[in-house]
Amino acid sequence: MDALVRGMGYLTGGTQNRSVGIGLITSLIATGSLPNGVRPAIDSVLWNQLVYVTQHGQIEKAHERDNAQRLLTLVEESSYKNDPTFDEIRRSVQGEEARAQHRFAAAQQRLREAAAPLAEGTEAAPFVAALTNLVQAQADRLKADGGHITSHRWAKILERHFPAAPAGSTE
Repeated sequence: MDALVRGMGYLTGGTQNRSVGIGLITSLIATGSLPNGVRPAIDSVLWNQLVYVTQHGQIEKAHERDNAQRLLTLVEESSYKNDPTFDEIRRSVQGEEARAQHRFAAAQQRLREAAAPLAEGTEAAPFVAALTNLVQAQADRLKADGGHITSHRWAKILERHFPAAPAGSTE
């Protein structure tokens, strides 16, 4: 019961805390560790969180979209899936992700168009190449699994365009 109370408390502490709370509650549900008769109350809180996140939260931010998707999954197992607004909320969460991907692709295209006239050999060329490579790497990652490129990948791309000075160099 203590883990449940902690999990419920995390739901109201902002995006990161909400994520922790969702994780704790998901774990309790998955392992059958909820006390008998508590699930309807939990479902009510999860439904209220989902409504809050989609209607009053910052669902345009990736972490909050992830929270909304995870809440949707939990609520789909409850009687709230029959609420008249459930399908509208589901479409909102799915639509926000699609809009975000569309905005990213459109911005990536604008970047390509803006970078095209910059000639090779200019001082700006390595910056433009690094930026376009980073954006392409992120686009590839989003298509693959919806994640973000790692710091290792960032470093590899930046080192390709801005190599470190050789050891012993005075640069």
